Amino acid sequence: MFKKEGFTLIEMSIVLVVIGLIIGGVLVGKEMIWQTKMRKIISDVNDYTMAIQQFNDKYGMLPGDISNARSYWPSCQNYSGGNNCNGNGNGRLTSDWFECFRAWEHLSLAKMVKGSYVGNFFSPAPPWRMGESGPKGSLPKTGFIFRESSMYGLTGNTLIFADIRSPSLITGRLGSFDTRALDKKMDDGIADGGKLRTYDNANNCARQYWATESFYRLSNASKTCVPVFFLD
Repeated sequence: MFKKEGFTLIEMSIVLVVIGLIIGGVLVGKEMIWQTKMRKIISDVNDYTMAIQQFNDKYGMLPGDISNARSYWPSCQNYSGGNNCNGNGNGRLTSDWFECFRAWEHLSLAKMVKGSYVGNFFSPAPPWRMGESGPKGSLPKTGFIFRESSMYGLTGNTLIFADIRSPSLITGRLGSFDTRALDKKMDDGIADGGKLRTYDNANNCARQYWATESFYRLSNASKTCVPVFFLD
C-alpha cells in the first residue's frame, strides 16, 4: 500500500504565498478600477464645464436657458405644462426646472457633448433617467445635472454629480474621503469653500468647525456626499 503524505511546510508556505498574491492582486485591481472611476468624474466635470462655456460663447446664452433655441434647432419640440424648447434667457438654469433638462438636449443638438438627450421630464415619465435625460456618471446610479444652486452663501449655476431622480430629488453616492480627494484635486479641499462645494441631506458629509468652515467628516463611512461644481 502507498503511504499517504501531507503537505510539507515549504509546500504550505508556497500555497499561502500564492493565495496572498491573488488576494493582493484583487484588492489592487479594485483600487485601480475605483481610481479610474474617480478620474472619470474629474474628466467629465471638465468636459461638461467646457461644453457649457463654449455654448455660451457661441450662442450668447446658456444651454437650457437660450431663448431662441428653436431658431437653431427647429426639430426641438415644445411640451405641455410650459416645458418649451426655448428658455427664458435670464441667465439662470431654473424656470420651474425645465431648463435643467433642456440644457443637455441643447448641448447635444449643438454637438458639444456626446449622446442624444431628452428635454422632456414627463415623457419618458419620471424619474430622471440617466443616459436619456442626461449623461450617466462613472458610478452606478449616478449622473449629471445643470441647475442653479444656493450653498453656503453662494448662488449660481452649477453642475451636480449624484443619483438624480429629479432636480429636487438628489442623493449623494460618494463618501467623504473620496469627495475631499476630488475637492483637493479640483479646488480647495473645504466642503463649503471655493467652486466645489459639498452637502448631503443628513449632514454626515461635513462637520462644522467653530461654526465658520465645514470640513469633511472623514470618519463617516456612508456614501451620501453630493459634490456641486459652481460654473460662475
